[in-house]
Amino acid sequence: MSQKEISQFRIALIPGHSSRKRGASNLKNGMTEFEFGMIFVKKLSHLFKVNKAIKTKVFLRDEKLTTVQGLQFMAADVNKWQAGLCVEFHANAPGRKNLYQKVTGNEMLFWNKSDGGNIAARILSEHVTLALGNKRRSLKPITKPPSRFDTRGWPLLYYTRMPCVLVESFFITNDKDLSNALQKIDELAVKVYEALCKISEEFVG
Repeated sequence: MSQKEISQFRIALIPGHSSRKRGASNLKNGMTEFEFGMIFVKKLSHLFKVNKAIKTKVFLRDEKLTTVQGLQFMAADVNKWQAGLCVEFHANAPGRKNLYQKVTGNEMLFWNKSDGGNIAARILSEHVTLALGNKRRSLKPITKPPSRFDTRGWPLLYYTRMPCVLVESFFITNDKDLSNALQKIDELAVKVYEALCKISEEFVG
């Protein structure tokens, strides 16, 4: 590893789910979390090409493994790469279909014992709201099952050694939310880029 690479702050970028297990989808146009995530991460990665202080790398889940195993192995890869921050991009969905067009806004998930994750989640939520103009629903501390608290995405948040955030920018099941996100996807990429730069400054000092 060169001296330049050592001095760069490293951010792991992950599109949620995989090409086989695509996550939630919109009933109207069929777009899935994975499809949106791949488009978005590509745009975000492009913005970092001119940033000499931050190095990014895209990680994808192994489709041959179970969800928990896939996230564990991906966390190990991110740890091996020595990332300073890990961010996985999702699009939310409520538990009941009668809520699909009612629930809106963004949520950020982080490991319950990670102060850095909490800081990163707050900054990301602020910037996603600036881009999409949607409601900041909450910052959700995640725990390991079995638990009466939220456990979504726990393997990645638990096994990564650096602050990690699962970004739920909008509800893909909500037609207006998805349409808004697609129309403002470039602005969203810029605001998330700005958020990640701010987070790196907070962590590096």
